[in-house]
Amino acid sequence: MLAANTEYYVVSGEMSGGDPWHDWIPVTATNVASVNAPVYGPTNAARPEDWVPITSLPGQAYGPVSFKY
Repeated sequence: MLAANTEYYVVSGEMSGGDPWHDWIPVTATNVASVNAPVYGPTNAARPEDWVPITSLPGQAYGPVSFKY
């Protein structure tokens, strides 16, 4: 379970020649979550402080993504 009022990142690992790369896409938020911006980071970035949000793309994420609750 995720804690309420806490920030989480939905991230995936992509690499050259591996999974297909997806561009950012609009994400529809619900009343239980908000979508701030897509994030990216260096290879093997394990800490949230290593990830960089693309703040010029609010409400979007690298996708496709889904959120179940």
